[in-house]
Amino acid sequence: AIKGPVRSVKIGHDNNGNNRSWQLVEVAVIAPGTAEALYFPYDGWIEGGAAKGEGVSKTLRDPKPTSISASKCTYVFAFVTSNIKGAGTDSQVTVQLFGEKGTT
Repeated sequence: AIKGPVRSVKIGHDNNGNNRSWQLVEVAVIAPGTAEALYFPYDGWIEGGAAKGEGVSKTLRDPKPTSISASKCTYVFAFVTSNIKGAGTDSQVTVQLFGEKGTT
C-alpha cells in the first residue's frame, strides 16, 4: 500500500519484443470515485540497452504540490504515447507508485 499521498511514479519496461523503445508523453494516475488525478509529463524515449530483457525505467515526480490523498484505493493508469511511427512498445510495462512516506 502507498504510504501518504502519491508523489512520484516509476515507469519502465522489460525491453523485450520487436519494438522495444517507447516514446512516452505522459502518465496519468487516476483514483476512480474520488475525481482526483495526477499527471506526470515526460515527453521522451524510454529505451533499454542492446540486450533483450535488460529492463529500463524512469522516475517521474509530481510537477505540482498537490497529490492524490486517498489512503486506500484502486488506481487506474493512463499512458499517452507519442503519435509518431514506432513510438509504441511491445515490451511489458511496469509501474510503481511512491508516496510521501513509502512505496507500493
